[in-house]
Amino acid sequence: MFGRIATVMTSPTGCSSGGIDIHWRSRLVSAVARWRPRNVLDVATGSGDVALALARRLRSSARIFGLDFCEPMLERAETRRVRREKLYSGVEFILGDACAIPMPEASF
Repeated sequence: MFGRIATVMTSPTGCSSGGIDIHWRSRLVSAVARWRPRNVLDVATGSGDVALALARRLRSSARIFGLDFCEPMLERAETRRVRREKLYSGVEFILGDACAIPMPEASF
């Protein structure tokens, strides 16, 4: 299902939430920024909305990894990242399963 909608929607959440996603994403990004993290893992990143919003807010102070099992969604996220590569240079999208995160233990 997610693979089918990846090419037609920037944010599947936005279409179904009536814009509430903008509000919760803003609150999430503000909360994460207060922690001043060095590494952030966005699990189930989808089209990368949260990962890219974090990159805009945190600038180059953190490495941000977006993890998702749906390759078409990650391709969409990567396309969005590359469009503004200078702004999003600290973002990396990774194909993987949240039940078996392909990162070293205690990285985040």
